[in-house]
Amino acid sequence: MIEKMIKWELRRLFKNKKFKIAFILQLLVILLIIPLFGSYVRALEEGGFFNLSVGGKGYLPIGIYSEKNSLTDIISENKRIEILWLDEKKGFELLESGRISALLEIERDFEDNLRSYKSSTVKIYINSENPKSIPAYSELNSIILGFRDGAIESRISNLSIVKPEEKKTGEVLLALPIKREKIFYSKFLSIMIIILFQLLFWITALYYFGRVTNPLIILPLTITAILLLSITGLIGVYSKNYKDSALIVTVTFIVLFFFLFGTSTLYLVGLKEVAAISPLSLVIAIENGTYSTKETIFSILPSLSFSLILMFASTALYRKDEFYFGPRPSITQLIFNLAGKLQIKSRSYGPYFIALIFGFIAVLISIILEIFFGIITIYFTESIFVILALWAIIEELSKSIGIFSASHYYKLKWHEGLMAGMASGLGFAIFENIMFTGFALNIFPDYAVRILIMRTFLSGGVHIVSTGVIGVGIADKKYLTLTFIIGVIIHFGYNIMMLQGVL
Repeated sequence: MIEKMIKWELRRLFKNKKFKIAFILQLLVILLIIPLFGSYVRALEEGGFFNLSVGGKGYLPIGIYSEKNSLTDIISENKRIEILWLDEKKGFELLESGRISALLEIERDFEDNLRSYKSSTVKIYINSENPKSIPAYSELNSIILGFRDGAIESRISNLSIVKPEEKKTGEVLLALPIKREKIFYSKFLSIMIIILFQLLFWITALYYFGRVTNPLIILPLTITAILLLSITGLIGVYSKNYKDSALIVTVTFIVLFFFLFGTSTLYLVGLKEVAAISPLSLVIAIENGTYSTKETIFSILPSLSFSLILMFASTALYRKDEFYFGPRPSITQLIFNLAGKLQIKSRSYGPYFIALIFGFIAVLISIILEIFFGIITIYFTESIFVILALWAIIEELSKSIGIFSASHYYKLKWHEGLMAGMASGLGFAIFENIMFTGFALNIFPDYAVRILIMRTFLSGGVHIVSTGVIGVGIADKKYLTLTFIIGVIIHFGYNIMMLQGVL
C-alpha cells in the first residue's frame, strides 16, 4: 500500500507545472553554483570569514627563520597568526620557553626551487608542552600542504504541507483502512526520492567537473538530507497552516546551517574529533582520504539517531486528530503532556523523576542552541568569556524546563524545588559525562577514565548545585530571578576556573 501511495505522491508532484519548473531550475542552479564552492572553502581555510581561535586575532605567535617569500606572504594573511622574524638560536629559545607556538624554518632557495619546479624543505618545530602548538601546527600544515577545492552541498527541500485546498484529499487518505503513520511515511519517502535524485545529479556533476574525487560523499549527504527532512516533517505535522510552517522551516534551516557548516569549519581548523558529530565533516574526510570506520560511525550515528527520534515524534503526533484537524496544542502544553506521561504513582518521587528525565533531554537542547549562538557570538565578539557565559545561561535554562514541568503537576515547596533542580542537574550531568567520555575515548583514550571521574565529581556537582538553586526559585516564584542569576554565576565561575586551569 505504501508503494502505491508513494507513486501517487510523485505523480501528483510532477503534474504541478510550478513544481516541474522549480525542479528544473534547481538542477540548472546546481551546475552554476559549483565554481562558488571552491572559493568558499579556500576563503574559509585562509581565515577570510571569521576568527575561530579562543584568543582572537594574533592568537598564535609563530617564529619564522627565513627570508620573506610567497609562502610567508600567505601565512601573514591568516588573522590568527602573528609572525615573529627570528634567527635560529632565538627561535628555539622562544619555542622552548613557550613564548611562540611554533617555529617555521624555510630553506633559503625556496623561491628559486618553486620557480624551477624543484622540491623544497620546510620544517615546523613545536613544543608539545605548549597547548597552542597543536592549533599552530594545524594552521601551518594546512597552508603548507595547500588548499584543495572542495564542494559541500546539502540539498534542502520542504516536505509538502497540507494546504486548505488539499483538505479533502487529506480526509480521503485518513478514511482509508491504513494506519496514519503510513500516510506520513509515504509523503516522507516520496520527497526523499526526489532529494536523492538531486543529490545524485549534484555529485555526478561535481565528479564530472573534477570538484570531488570520491562519490562516497553521497552517504553523509544523504544522512544530512534525512535529518533535514525529518525536521521538516515534524514542523509540517505541528504547524497550524502553510505560512506558519514555511516560517518555522526557514528559521530551523538557518539554525541547522550554522550547526552543520559550523562544525565543518571546526574540522578545517584542525578540531577534527570535535567536528566529527556533523555528517558534513565526513564529506571533507572522505574527500581528503582520511576517513575511518570509527569516524564514519561517529559522524553518522548522532544525526541518524536524532532523525529517527524526530520521525517517531512526527508519527506519534500525526496519529492524533488535533494535529491534523486542529486545534493544535502549544509547545508548552506538549511539554506538560510529556511530563504528565512521566508521572509515577509515588507523590514523593514524582517531580524528581520528571526533572531527571528532562535533564537528559536538556543536553540535546543545549547542544543545538550552544552551537548556533556560539558561532554567532564568536563572529561578533571573538571572546571565549562571552561564549562561556552564554553557554552557562543556555544550559541552566534548558535544565529548568524539567523543574517547570514538574511544578505544573506538583505544588513544590522550596526544598522540593531544590531536590527537583538537583535531579534535573543530575540527569544533565550523567548524559553530558557519557558524551564527554565518548569524545575522550576518541581523542585521549588513555585519559578517558580520569576525565570521567573528574567530570563526575566536578562538572556533575556544579550542574546539581546550580540547578538546585534555580529550583528553589521555581518553587517560590518571587526568588526566581535572583536564584537564576546565582545559578548562572556558579556555572560560569566553574567554566572560567576550568579555562584558567584552576581545577
